[in-house]
Amino acid sequence: MTSKALEMGDIIEKNPLGAFQKWVMFFCALVIVFDGFDVLAIAFAAPALSAALEIPKSELGYIFSAGLVGMMIGALVLGPVGDKYGRRYAVIGSVLVFGLCTLLTGIIETYNELLTLRFLTGLGLGGAMPNATALMTEYVSNRHRNVAIAVIFLGMPIGGITGGLLAGQIIPVFGWSS
Repeated sequence: MTSKALEMGDIIEKNPLGAFQKWVMFFCALVIVFDGFDVLAIAFAAPALSAALEIPKSELGYIFSAGLVGMMIGALVLGPVGDKYGRRYAVIGSVLVFGLCTLLTGIIETYNELLTLRFLTGLGLGGAMPNATALMTEYVSNRHRNVAIAVIFLGMPIGGITGGLLAGQIIPVFGWSS
C-alpha cells in the first residue's frame, strides 16, 4: 500500500462524513434504487407484456430467470472488473448496460428479444450492485460503514416500491412498454 493511500485512509478514519462522501453514498444508493426498480418492473409489466406479445404466462418464468441468471454472471464477472479498472468505471459501465437494455426492452417484438434483453439487463444489474457497494465502502470510515451499507441497500425496496406505484398508474394508460 502506498503512503498516499495510507494517508487517505487515515483522513477518512479520523474525520466525520463530508459532503463528498455523502454524495458518493447518494450516488451508490441511487444506482441500487434503479436496480430495485428494474428488477421488479418486469414483474409489474408481466400481465400486459404477456398479452401484448402473446407470451403464455407459463413462459414468463424463463423471462424472470434470464434476468436473474444475468445478474449472477454479471456479479461474478463485473465485480472483479471493478477491482482491476476501478469501481467508478465498473459502476458507470454497468448502469449504461442495464439502462440501455431496459430502454430497448420497450421496443422488442418477440419472446426471444425479450429473453435476450432481460439477460443482458441482468448482466448490468449484477455488475452494478457489488461495485456500487464496494465503491461506497472505500469512501467511508469503519465506524460509518455498516450504516452506509444499510442506507444504500434501502435503495432496492425503494426502487421496487416506486416501480410498483408507477406501474399501476402508467401501464394501464400507456401500455407495458412505457
